[in-house]
Amino acid sequence: MASESKSRRDQGSKPPSPTKSAKQRTASSGRGGFRGDPEHSARLMLYGGVGLLLVIVAGVIAFGYWNAVIRPRYRTVLEANGIKISYDAMRRRMGYEYQQSTQYQQTPTALPEGTYSTLLNEITLVTRAEKDLGVTLTDAEYQQQLRARIGVAANADNRAFADALKKQLDSSGLTETEYRRMVRAAALQSKIIQKFTAELPAKVMQAKFDVILTATQDDANKALARVKAGEDWGGVAKQVSKESTATTTGGLHDYTPVDLIDPTYQSFVSTAKPGDISQVLASSGSTPQYFIIRLLDRSEQPVKDTDKSSLADKKFSDWLSSTEQTMTVFRDWNTQAQSDALVWVGNNIAPKVQAQKVAQQATQVAATNAAATARALLPTPGTATAATAVATPGTAAAKPSPAATATAAATSGGSSPSVPNQPVAPGNGQ
Repeated sequence: MASESKSRRDQGSKPPSPTKSAKQRTASSGRGGFRGDPEHSARLMLYGGVGLLLVIVAGVIAFGYWNAVIRPRYRTVLEANGIKISYDAMRRRMGYEYQQSTQYQQTPTALPEGTYSTLLNEITLVTRAEKDLGVTLTDAEYQQQLRARIGVAANADNRAFADALKKQLDSSGLTETEYRRMVRAAALQSKIIQKFTAELPAKVMQAKFDVILTATQDDANKALARVKAGEDWGGVAKQVSKESTATTTGGLHDYTPVDLIDPTYQSFVSTAKPGDISQVLASSGSTPQYFIIRLLDRSEQPVKDTDKSSLADKKFSDWLSSTEQTMTVFRDWNTQAQSDALVWVGNNIAPKVQAQKVAQQATQVAATNAAATARALLPTPGTATAATAVATPGTAAAKPSPAATATAAATSGGSSPSVPNQPVAPGNGQ
């Protein structure tokens, strides 16, 4: 009986077991809340959809910007011998070449291809000069060239060197790597040309010949008919030839190395017999010229000092061309990329160049006007004027009287004397 009473008391003291856990009630309550508020659920779905759409739009815009702006800047447009040139690097170099060359400023359409060739030549020089020609550049030689290029003395300290280099980089728009490669290539080119000059033979094949140059084929045909009919070549050349020296030389060209002769008639001069007269030969180009050639002699002749640099330059140019033909060159420098880069140069570099020219011209005009004013103020030698009278020390300088001033004005034609720093009237060269 006692045990049964205790068991009942224990059962009565235990709290009733919940039918659902708190977690289950919370979940049930939450589901019941959503089911009971469809408007709130729709708003959440709308906000989520809008957010997802914004993320997608932002991603599309970012990808488009990267693909249209960032990626083209860093894509490789030229690669050879392990050196890559990006679009951005090509564009920077175009800006530099434009600043340096009046030819590009006058004919900017030649800038993209010209810059491409320049960079390819630089790559060839820095990667093939030692391998192909045995031409090396010591660190001392390179440092000498670099310091000369940036305008610091060989013994300048590191601070002066760093400041000068930074100034050059800022003005050129190139990176330090690009600038240093340019300097190294130029130094190697100089050493190669020195090598080729030293290796020139004492004699080379040269030709002596006559030339008649005309602007039209009809004029050339008429001139050819005249000389073939027996007229004096020099007389015909003086009458019709457009060569600047024809009126004095009669078209005669003295012994010239065959390698330096105009490509238009180089082949004829190299193969013709003395006395042969060519047919009319037209040069290539947008504005062709027309030549008639008569070979007088072709033989080995001593190399003149005036021809040595040209022969070395020709040999260097031939080496570059033949070497680049053996290289594997990757090129992605298409018409659109060239056009885009040229527009960038026109918008960003050309105005700076023009402003520099205007400033230089203004400085020159100001200097010219200042010199002219100074000359005008100088007295005529051997004469004395009241305006140039110097007072004796300790005495007051005499001031010209109104009558004297009037007399001087009448003598000079009634014009007032020049005034220093007076603005120059339009029409005086400004």
